[in-house]
Amino acid sequence: MDQLLVFMHIPKTAGISFLKIILKQYSLNEIGFCYYQDLEKIQGEMKAISNNPNIKYCCGHFLFSIHEQITRPYTFFTMLREPVDRVLSFYYYCRSNPYHPFHKEILKMSLEEFIITAKVIPHIANFQTWALSGEYPLSQDSVDKAKENVHQYFSLLGITEMFNESLFLMKEKFGWENIFYTKENITKRPSEPIDNNTIDLIKEINKYDIELYEWAKSQLQQTIYNLPLLYKVQLNQFINKQNIRNISSE
Repeated sequence: MDQLLVFMHIPKTAGISFLKIILKQYSLNEIGFCYYQDLEKIQGEMKAISNNPNIKYCCGHFLFSIHEQITRPYTFFTMLREPVDRVLSFYYYCRSNPYHPFHKEILKMSLEEFIITAKVIPHIANFQTWALSGEYPLSQDSVDKAKENVHQYFSLLGITEMFNESLFLMKEKFGWENIFYTKENITKRPSEPIDNNTIDLIKEINKYDIELYEWAKSQLQQTIYNLPLLYKVQLNQFINKQNIRNISSE
Protein backbone atom coordinates (compact mmCIF):
# COMPACT_ATOMS: atom_id res chain seq x y z
CA MET A 1 0.00 0.00 0.00
CA ASP A 2 1.00 3.62 -0.49
CA GLN A 3 2.21 5.64 2.47
CA LEU A 4 -0.66 7.01 4.58
CA LEU A 5 -0.53 10.75 5.25
CA VAL A 6 -1.80 11.31 8.81
CA PHE A 7 -2.86 14.78 9.96
CA MET A 8 -3.10 15.11 13.74
CA HIS A 9 -5.79 17.77 14.07
CA ILE A 10 -5.13 19.62 17.31
CA PRO A 11 -8.30 21.62 18.17
CA LYS A 12 -8.21 25.34 17.40
CA THR A 13 -5.20 25.32 15.09
CA ALA A 14 -7.03 26.42 11.90
CA GLY A 15 -8.10 22.85 11.15
CA ILE A 16 -11.37 23.76 9.41
CA SER A 17 -9.65 26.14 7.00
CA PHE A 18 -7.11 23.42 6.39
CA LEU A 19 -9.82 20.84 5.66
CA LYS A 20 -11.12 22.97 2.78
CA ILE A 21 -7.64 22.85 1.27
CA ILE A 22 -7.42 19.07 1.73
CA LEU A 23 -10.70 18.58 -0.12
CA LYS A 24 -9.03 20.13 -3.17
CA GLN A 25 -6.21 17.59 -3.05
CA TYR A 26 -8.08 14.32 -2.48
CA SER A 27 -11.47 12.86 -3.33
CA LEU A 28 -13.74 11.90 -0.44
CA ASN A 29 -13.06 8.18 -0.90
CA GLU A 30 -9.33 8.91 -0.48
CA ILE A 31 -9.83 10.60 2.92
CA GLY A 32 -10.34 8.90 6.27
CA PHE A 33 -11.93 10.84 9.12
CA CYS A 34 -11.25 9.82 12.71
CA TYR A 35 -13.22 12.15 14.99
CA TYR A 36 -14.54 10.30 18.03
CA GLN A 37 -14.64 10.93 21.77
CA ASP A 38 -14.20 7.23 22.60
CA LEU A 39 -10.64 5.87 22.45
CA GLU A 40 -11.77 2.39 21.41
CA LYS A 41 -13.69 3.83 18.45
CA ILE A 42 -10.68 5.93 17.45
CA GLN A 43 -8.39 2.91 17.51
CA GLY A 44 -10.84 0.77 15.54
CA GLU A 45 -11.41 3.45 12.91
CA MET A 46 -7.67 4.02 12.45
CA LYS A 47 -7.13 0.31 11.88
CA ALA A 48 -9.90 0.30 9.27
CA ILE A 49 -8.46 3.39 7.58
CA SER A 50 -4.93 2.00 7.41
CA ASN A 51 -6.24 -1.27 5.94
CA ASN A 52 -8.15 0.53 3.18
CA PRO A 53 -5.83 0.87 0.15
CA ASN A 54 -7.98 3.63 -1.36
CA ILE A 55 -7.34 6.04 1.53
CA LYS A 56 -4.32 8.29 1.05
CA TYR A 57 -4.95 10.84 3.79
CA CYS A 58 -6.58 10.72 7.22
CA CYS A 59 -7.24 13.29 9.91
CA GLY A 60 -8.76 13.41 13.36
CA HIS A 61 -8.53 14.44 16.99
CA PHE A 62 -6.14 11.80 18.28
CA LEU A 63 -2.84 11.48 20.10
CA PHE A 64 0.41 10.34 18.51
CA SER A 65 0.04 6.92 20.18
CA ILE A 66 -2.57 6.15 17.50
CA HIS A 67 0.37 5.20 15.27
CA GLU A 68 0.35 1.79 16.96
CA GLN A 69 -2.89 1.02 15.10
CA ILE A 70 -1.51 1.82 11.63
CA THR A 71 -0.60 -1.27 9.62
CA ARG A 72 1.14 0.26 6.59
CA PRO A 73 3.85 2.88 5.95
CA TYR A 74 2.80 6.30 7.23
CA THR A 75 3.98 9.80 8.01
CA PHE A 76 2.50 12.34 10.41
CA PHE A 77 2.15 16.09 10.25
CA THR A 78 0.29 18.67 12.31
CA MET A 79 -0.11 22.34 13.20
CA LEU A 80 0.79 23.91 16.55
CA ARG A 81 -0.60 27.19 17.85
CA GLU A 82 0.73 29.71 20.35
CA PRO A 83 -0.51 28.12 23.60
CA VAL A 84 -2.11 31.14 25.27
CA ASP A 85 -3.96 32.06 22.11
CA ARG A 86 -5.11 28.45 21.61
CA VAL A 87 -6.55 28.24 25.13
CA LEU A 88 -8.44 31.52 24.72
CA SER A 89 -9.77 30.46 21.34
CA PHE A 90 -10.86 27.09 22.74
CA TYR A 91 -12.74 28.73 25.62
CA TYR A 92 -14.68 31.19 23.50
CA TYR A 93 -15.36 28.59 20.82
CA CYS A 94 -16.85 26.17 23.34
CA ARG A 95 -19.07 28.92 24.73
CA SER A 96 -20.33 29.94 21.29
CA ASN A 97 -20.90 26.47 19.84
CA PRO A 98 -24.00 24.76 21.29
CA TYR A 99 -22.97 21.46 19.67
CA HIS A 100 -19.63 21.23 21.44
CA PRO A 101 -19.61 18.55 24.18
CA PHE A 102 -18.28 21.09 26.71
CA HIS A 103 -20.68 23.90 25.75
CA LYS A 104 -23.19 23.70 28.60
CA GLU A 105 -20.51 23.22 31.21
CA ILE A 106 -18.21 26.00 30.00
CA LEU A 107 -21.09 28.42 29.43
CA LYS A 108 -21.43 28.55 33.23
CA MET A 109 -17.73 29.30 33.78
CA SER A 110 -15.74 32.48 33.79
CA LEU A 111 -12.45 32.31 31.91
CA GLU A 112 -10.59 31.99 35.20
CA GLU A 113 -12.82 29.12 36.33
CA PHE A 114 -12.35 27.41 32.99
CA ILE A 115 -8.58 27.55 33.32
CA ILE A 116 -8.43 26.04 36.79
CA THR A 117 -11.17 23.42 36.54
CA ALA A 118 -9.89 19.85 36.43
CA LYS A 119 -12.69 18.67 34.15
CA VAL A 120 -11.22 20.32 31.06
CA ILE A 121 -7.54 20.40 32.03
CA PRO A 122 -6.50 17.87 29.32
CA HIS A 123 -7.66 20.35 26.69
CA ILE A 124 -6.05 23.47 28.12
CA ALA A 125 -2.94 22.38 30.05
CA ASN A 126 -0.09 21.33 27.73
CA PHE A 127 -2.46 19.55 25.37
CA GLN A 128 -0.13 19.94 22.38
CA THR A 129 2.71 18.29 24.27
CA TRP A 130 0.38 15.49 25.28
CA ALA A 131 -0.74 15.01 21.67
CA LEU A 132 2.77 14.83 20.21
CA SER A 133 4.36 12.83 23.01
CA GLY A 134 1.43 10.43 23.29
CA GLU A 135 2.03 10.04 27.01
CA TYR A 136 0.31 11.19 30.19
CA PRO A 137 0.89 12.41 32.89
CA LEU A 138 3.33 14.93 31.50
CA SER A 139 6.78 15.96 32.65
CA GLN A 140 9.76 17.77 31.20
CA ASP A 141 10.72 14.48 29.56
CA SER A 142 7.43 14.63 27.63
CA VAL A 143 8.70 17.66 25.71
CA ASP A 144 11.80 15.71 24.70
CA LYS A 145 9.62 12.73 23.75
CA ALA A 146 7.43 14.98 21.58
CA LYS A 147 10.52 16.36 19.81
CA GLU A 148 11.85 12.84 19.31
CA ASN A 149 8.54 11.74 17.76
CA VAL A 150 8.60 14.74 15.43
CA HIS A 151 12.11 13.91 14.23
CA GLN A 152 11.29 10.24 13.72
CA TYR A 153 7.69 10.16 12.46
CA PHE A 154 6.67 13.62 11.19
CA SER A 155 7.24 15.03 7.73
CA LEU A 156 6.40 18.54 8.82
CA LEU A 157 5.33 20.54 11.85
CA GLY A 158 3.41 23.67 10.90
CA ILE A 159 2.59 26.78 12.93
CA THR A 160 -0.86 28.38 12.90
CA GLU A 161 0.63 31.87 13.19
CA MET A 162 2.70 31.03 10.09
CA PHE A 163 -0.15 29.32 8.29
CA ASN A 164 0.76 30.42 4.77
CA GLU A 165 4.39 29.45 5.18
CA SER A 166 3.41 26.09 6.64
CA LEU A 167 0.91 25.48 3.86
CA PHE A 168 3.46 26.28 1.16
CA LEU A 169 5.93 23.76 2.63
CA MET A 170 3.19 21.12 2.77
CA LYS A 171 2.41 21.79 -0.89
CA GLU A 172 6.02 21.18 -1.84
CA LYS A 173 6.42 18.19 0.49
CA PHE A 174 3.25 16.35 -0.48
CA GLY A 175 2.82 17.44 -4.10
CA TRP A 176 -0.38 19.40 -3.56
CA GLU A 177 -1.75 21.82 -6.13
CA ASN A 178 -4.29 24.59 -5.44
CA ILE A 179 -3.75 25.68 -1.83
CA PHE A 180 -5.56 29.03 -1.83
CA TYR A 181 -8.19 29.22 0.90
CA THR A 182 -10.77 31.31 2.73
CA LYS A 183 -10.49 31.54 6.51
CA GLU A 184 -13.09 29.36 8.28
CA ASN A 185 -14.39 28.86 11.84
CA ILE A 186 -12.86 32.07 13.22
CA THR A 187 -13.80 32.38 16.88
CA LYS A 188 -15.05 35.79 17.98
CA ARG A 189 -13.77 37.16 21.27
CA PRO A 190 -14.68 40.10 23.50
CA SER A 191 -12.93 43.31 22.49
CA GLU A 192 -11.66 44.07 25.99
CA PRO A 193 -8.15 42.77 26.75
CA ILE A 194 -7.53 39.75 28.98
CA ASP A 195 -5.97 40.75 32.31
CA ASN A 196 -2.32 39.88 32.87
CA ASN A 197 -3.00 37.58 35.83
CA THR A 198 -5.16 35.36 33.64
CA ILE A 199 -2.53 35.33 30.90
CA ASP A 200 0.14 34.41 33.45
CA LEU A 201 -2.01 31.56 34.74
CA ILE A 202 -2.45 30.15 31.23
CA LYS A 203 1.31 30.37 30.71
CA GLU A 204 1.98 28.67 34.03
CA ILE A 205 -0.14 25.61 33.21
CA ASN A 206 1.18 25.44 29.64
CA LYS A 207 4.92 25.68 30.24
CA TYR A 208 5.61 22.49 28.28
CA ASP A 209 3.47 23.62 25.35
CA ILE A 210 5.24 26.97 25.28
CA GLU A 211 8.64 25.28 25.13
CA LEU A 212 7.47 22.88 22.41
CA TYR A 213 5.83 25.66 20.39
CA GLU A 214 8.90 27.91 20.49
CA TRP A 215 11.09 25.00 19.38
CA ALA A 216 8.71 24.10 16.53
CA LYS A 217 8.51 27.71 15.40
CA SER A 218 12.28 28.06 15.33
CA GLN A 219 12.53 24.82 13.33
CA LEU A 220 10.03 26.13 10.79
CA GLN A 221 11.80 29.47 10.53
CA GLN A 222 15.11 27.70 9.92
CA THR A 223 13.54 25.53 7.21
CA ILE A 224 12.24 28.63 5.44
CA TYR A 225 15.60 30.36 5.80
CA ASN A 226 17.30 27.38 4.14
CA LEU A 227 14.94 27.28 1.15
CA PRO A 228 16.53 27.81 -2.28
CA LEU A 229 16.02 31.31 -3.65
CA LEU A 230 13.45 30.19 -6.24
CA TYR A 231 11.29 28.63 -3.53
CA LYS A 232 11.53 31.77 -1.40
CA VAL A 233 10.29 33.81 -4.36
CA GLN A 234 7.39 31.39 -4.90
CA LEU A 235 6.56 31.49 -1.19
CA ASN A 236 6.41 35.28 -1.18
CA GLN A 237 4.25 35.25 -4.31
CA PHE A 238 1.81 32.83 -2.67
CA ILE A 239 1.63 34.89 0.54
CA ASN A 240 0.97 38.10 -1.40
CA LYS A 241 -1.78 36.51 -3.51
CA GLN A 242 -3.39 34.90 -0.45
CA ASN A 243 -3.35 38.21 1.43
CA ILE A 244 -5.14 39.87 -1.48
CA ARG A 245 -7.76 37.09 -1.44
CA ASN A 246 -8.26 37.55 2.31
CA ILE A 247 -8.77 41.30 1.92
CA SER A 248 -11.23 40.88 -0.95
CA SER A 249 -13.31 38.36 1.05
CA GLU A 250 -13.70 40.64 4.08
